[in-house]
Amino acid sequence: MKKTLIFATCLAVASTVAAQKNATAPPTLASGSGTDHTGQTIVPATVISSSTFDGSTETVVSVAGEQSWDLQGDPSNTVLSLDIGAGEAVTGLGWDVSCTTVGGSWLNEAQFAFGPNGGAVEVFLTPSPTGGPGTESNSSPVLILADLGIPDIVCPDGTLLIELDETFDDAADAVDADWTAGGVTIQHTGGGGGGGVPTVSQWGLMILTALLFGGVVWRSVSRKTATAS
Repeated sequence: MKKTLIFATCLAVASTVAAQKNATAPPTLASGSGTDHTGQTIVPATVISSSTFDGSTETVVSVAGEQSWDLQGDPSNTVLSLDIGAGEAVTGLGWDVSCTTVGGSWLNEAQFAFGPNGGAVEVFLTPSPTGGPGTESNSSPVLILADLGIPDIVCPDGTLLIELDETFDDAADAVDADWTAGGVTIQHTGGGGGGGVPTVSQWGLMILTALLFGGVVWRSVSRKTATAS
């Protein structure tokens, strides 16, 4: 009888924890209102690549070797700082990441939280839909925030903050997930980043325009010379 009661109690506790986890699991990409980063340590992000075209820049930030610890806003969490240019706004997000959970932490509890410097978190990204522990790789091309009904993230001073955190804290002040590879792609546009170094295709267009203009000028001068003769 005692064994039956103990088993039933354990089952009830496990069911309660599972229900709590499911209740806090967010969609893959969603808007929200998180805390600011008061009391947290902020470190510069490692940029893998950056390219600009048609006034929009895509910057890929590495998350390899980073960790998710506790709930959003906890001092234990890693916060990455990315300079995208004063007045820029984040208009899209993409990802290509690999994650391994620790202990009983679930894959869909590990998330990224995005917000402007000095302001609250505005957008949450959960790469994995898996409600269970393990190792997993997930990817998506850039999703435009406006297409999902999510407002752009405006960064007045040009600094975007990216926090690695958990939607459910399995163990306080302990690592819940390791990001083993990959990065997140930040698409941004606006006041600061559109005037960066031109891409290869932009250089080609500029050179072609210069050649065409030069040809028109040469032909015009040639005609005038011939007429004068």
